[in-house]
Amino acid sequence: MPFWKPKKKKKAVHKAKPAKSLPKYEPKPFIPPEIPKIDISANQQKEPQKPAPKKASSSRADDKKYFIETFNKLVSERNRPWDIWKDFVLMTSCAFSNAVDKTHYDEREDRYLKAIAKYRKEEQALFPELLAEMTVALEKNPDQDFLGEVYMRMRLGSDELKQIFTPYNVCHFMALATMGNVAEQVEKSGFITVHDDCCGGGATLIAAANVARNDLEKAGFNFQNHILFSAQDIEETVALMCYIQLSLLGVAGFVKVGNSLTDPIRNGDSLENYWFTPMYFSDVWHTRRVVSQMMDILERSVKAMTIKDFDTKKVILEDQYKSDEYETMTLYFIAPKEWLEGLYPDAVHTEISVEYPLNCPKAYAATVMVSPTRDLGEDGYEDYDWSDLELSLSDIEALIGMAKS
Repeated sequence: MPFWKPKKKKKAVHKAKPAKSLPKYEPKPFIPPEIPKIDISANQQKEPQKPAPKKASSSRADDKKYFIETFNKLVSERNRPWDIWKDFVLMTSCAFSNAVDKTHYDEREDRYLKAIAKYRKEEQALFPELLAEMTVALEKNPDQDFLGEVYMRMRLGSDELKQIFTPYNVCHFMALATMGNVAEQVEKSGFITVHDDCCGGGATLIAAANVARNDLEKAGFNFQNHILFSAQDIEETVALMCYIQLSLLGVAGFVKVGNSLTDPIRNGDSLENYWFTPMYFSDVWHTRRVVSQMMDILERSVKAMTIKDFDTKKVILEDQYKSDEYETMTLYFIAPKEWLEGLYPDAVHTEISVEYPLNCPKAYAATVMVSPTRDLGEDGYEDYDWSDLELSLSDIEALIGMAKS
C-alpha cells in the first residue's frame, strides 16, 4: 500500500452495557395514624394561662411627660398655664356631667362654651388630646393620682391655699391600714360609703377604690356596685380634678364644691354645686336611691315629729288656702327654727300646716304637718321636708282659732 494512503482505522464497536437490575417493589403494610388519647376521667378543666401583661413601650414610658408636652403647646402670651389647666378641668367635668346629669345641663354647657371660646381652632383640638392622654394613662394604671401628680409637677398649686397634695403611695398605705375587710362589710350591709371632706385631686379616694376593688374582686363582687364615694373641697378646680378621676375609674359617687366646715354635705342640700359621676346614674345605684327614699317616707309616716314647749304665741299665721276640689282648708304658720332642734341647719324658720274639712273645722278632724323652710334668694323660700306633727287638740284648736279671728 502506498505510503501516502493512511491505514483505515477500525471503528470501535460499543457494546451495550447490561441494564442494572431494579430492586423488587415490596408494598409496606398500611399503618393508621396514631389517635391521641383523651383523658375523660378528669372533670376539672384547666384554667387557661393568663398572658403576661404587656410592658409599656419605652416611647410611652412616662404618660405624664407626654401630657405635659401637649399641655405646653397651649401656653402662650395669651394663655397662662393656670388658666389653661382650669379651663381643661372645667370643660372635661362639664362634658362628663352633661352626659348624664340633665338637671344642670344648660348652666354647665354655657360654662363649657365660654371656656372653649377663648382658644383658636388649632388650640381647641389639643384639649381632646389631653383627655385622651389622661384616659390612656389611667386605663393602663388605675392605681395612681394622675392629675394630682401632674398638677404638683407643673407647680400649679395655690400658694394662698397652701396646696400640697399627699403623695399617692402614702394614700395607698392609709387605705390599706383603714379600709379593713371590705368584702365582709359588703356581705353585711350591701354596700359601703367612703368620704373625704378635703379631697384635693382625689388621691385618698383613688387609693381606697383600688384597695377595695382588689378585696372585692377576690370575693367575686363587682366593686362598682358596692362602694359609694363622696367628696368635698373648697376650691373648685381641684374638686373637679377629683370628680374627673373618679368618673374615669368608673365608680359611683359625687363631689361637692364648698367649705366642708361651714357648708358640709347634708340632706336637703341644694344640688347646684354637686357633680355626680356617670356610674352614680346606673340602674343599681338608682334603685338603691329609690328604696332609700321609700324607707325615709315610711319612717316619717310611722314616727311623727314632736315640738317641746309648743307655744301659739310664737306662731304667726302666714297664709290660708281653700281647695274647692277637695273641700278642705289649709292654714300655714311660721314658727321659730329652733323648734327643729338643729336637724336642718340651713332652715331659716319652721313651717306648720293645719288642714281640715270645710264642713268640720275641728281639731280632731285636722291633719298637722311641719317642714323646715330655706331661703332660695331671688327664687323665694322652699318648704322641703314635710312630716307629721303631733300636737294636742287644744293647741290645734288655738291655731284654727287664729285663722278665724
